[in-house]
Amino acid sequence: MTILSYSQNSYPRKLILEGDTVIVISEPQLKKINEYLLRYEKLYLYNDSLISILNTQKTILDKRNALNELLNKRNSDLLIQNADLIKLKSTNNKLQEYYKKELKVKNRKKTIAFFGGLTIGIATTSTLILILM
Repeated sequence: MTILSYSQNSYPRKLILEGDTVIVISEPQLKKINEYLLRYEKLYLYNDSLISILNTQKTILDKRNALNELLNKRNSDLLIQNADLIKLKSTNNKLQEYYKKELKVKNRKKTIAFFGGLTIGIATTSTLILILM
């Protein structure tokens, strides 16, 4: 059904035609409604893209947080290992000092034994020489 008419009445108007309720609007009003619908569609698409971007950012942040937790645990483990290594180095240094002292004592004993044996040997040789003369 087509209605071609011109009226000075304000629009929108509510008409009842053949038992149906019809809303009649002017062409500028229709253009304005279409502009609003287009803006709404664009905003809806823009909103969807923002939601997608936010979801991507959340995923990235979640992965970064998980990586940070992993790195913090690894760092904690390394600190514990470093403390253990420092204790081990300290123990190693103490053992080295102990074995150096032990080696000095053994060397002194060897030196004393050598010179003691040499002295006894010289004394024995001198005594034999004196006896044989």
